[in-house]
Amino acid sequence: MINHVDLDPGPGRRDYRCGAMSYDGHKGTDFALRSLARLADDVAVLAAAAGKVVGVRDGMADVSIATTGRESVKDKECGNGVRVEHPGGWTTQYCHLKRGSVVVRSGDSIATGQRLGAVGLSGMTEFPHVHITVEKDGTVVDPFRGLDGGPQCGPGDTPLWNAEARRALVDHAPILLDAGFGTGAVERADAEAGTAAREAAGGDAGALVVWSRIAGVEPGDRLATTITTPDGRELFADRWTADQTRIVQFRFVGKKRPAGGWPPGQYTGRVVLERDGRPPRERVVSIRIAG
Repeated sequence: MINHVDLDPGPGRRDYRCGAMSYDGHKGTDFALRSLARLADDVAVLAAAAGKVVGVRDGMADVSIATTGRESVKDKECGNGVRVEHPGGWTTQYCHLKRGSVVVRSGDSIATGQRLGAVGLSGMTEFPHVHITVEKDGTVVDPFRGLDGGPQCGPGDTPLWNAEARRALVDHAPILLDAGFGTGAVERADAEAGTAAREAAGGDAGALVVWSRIAGVEPGDRLATTITTPDGRELFADRWTADQTRIVQFRFVGKKRPAGGWPPGQYTGRVVLERDGRPPRERVVSIRIAG
């Protein structure tokens, strides 16, 4: 989960936990893929409840607005999507689906859990995800809060998610999405596409760096990155502390090639993401330097 419904009525932002994992005016809950490479997996988008399909769009390209610009999706911000009416004045809308994946049509009656399409990158988005908006009588409802109120911060007394979904949708932030080795400056776009990781290099590589992508970052979260040599010595260490909320944070750190080149063998990178009160997230990566 990357973004939540914005519950702040003013120009600020506030998610259901009283955090800032949203943006001003955001009307849904976003579930993201870890990288662009997962678009090929056709990750299914399923109907949250039984109802009748009242709107469908398909055919828009899976491309980031960072490439095409916001004007390219004007009045089609949802991208490829499906809108469903449910009994009792409820509606759900599913946006940013993959081109060619929508398998329902307007007028179809659908069951809970029925496949609607696949997660995509269409419409007003810069990363692959599905955006789900829930409305009751035309008013947006945060599915984590429901209609019956509750504590000021945290889930409502009666969330809309069923028990199985609530167990699966535990707040796992911060999330260590991905990490890998590079041999120089790493482009964020390559990391997002799943093509940045290097597993082998020569002794003349310009640098050894470890890159990471993390999501759901809040002030005080800590990211420790280390590189060890083939004989187990620490080659490089870095510790970074977040000073603001970030939906997704990308960074790379490392060391330039020494004068005599890199000794051959397997180098190990370790990334540890920490937040007080939560178990650390860790990723270990490696690269082999040829002799």
